[in-house]
Amino acid sequence: MPYAPYRPGRVSMAIAGLVAVIALVVGIIFITEHKDSRGVIFIAAAVAAAVIAVLARPRT
Repeated sequence: MPYAPYRPGRVSMAIAGLVAVIALVVGIIFITEHKDSRGVIFIAAAVAAAVIAVLARPRT
């Protein structure tokens, strides 16, 4: 029996949103507390995760 096609849903949307929030917080901490430019990478990852969360939204 073939596998069912991937269907985006609430779980993947929630996980991507959680990753976005965590990456944003870590990026802000890196920039403000540690004065480290690696925080920009985390903020970019937060933006990418937010875009993925929007795309993973269930379509009705």
